[in-house]
Amino acid sequence: MKTIRRVIVLLCLWTLAARGVAQTASSLERDLGRISVVGMDDLGKVKLLAERGNVSAQLKMANACMSSRLYASALQWFSAAAEQGALEARYQKGHLLLFGCRGDSPSQSVTASPTEGLQFIFMAATNHHPAASFDMGLALRDGTGCPADLIWAY
Repeated sequence: MKTIRRVIVLLCLWTLAARGVAQTASSLERDLGRISVVGMDDLGKVKLLAERGNVSAQLKMANACMSSRLYASALQWFSAAAEQGALEARYQKGHLLLFGCRGDSPSQSVTASPTEGLQFIFMAATNHHPAASFDMGLALRDGTGCPADLIWAY
């Protein structure tokens, strides 16, 4: 009788564990399936490095999120790299904030904050980032995040 109970308890525990692993694996596959990364061997290793503060890995994670339309996640990774002084990260963060970006879901959209975005664009433009200089000119021409000034826009 005790043996049967043990077997039943073990079967129940095994069934619950198998369901948990299957649910965890399927949710992980669903999340990772949305991120398309070309040329990376292991996204998990890149994410681990990014979480440890590796700027190159943070940029790779941000670009992977951008290509999958996960703009809010990309903004977080660009912000982390920008805090460490990465010029490309400053530009990309500024660009996302200057113009905003609509993701596949509202939680992955970035609402435009032109004044804040222009600060990061300015940092990148004054360090000779070509695309940042172009965005700075557009903002000055159109008055996005600052007063319009055609002379400075030129």
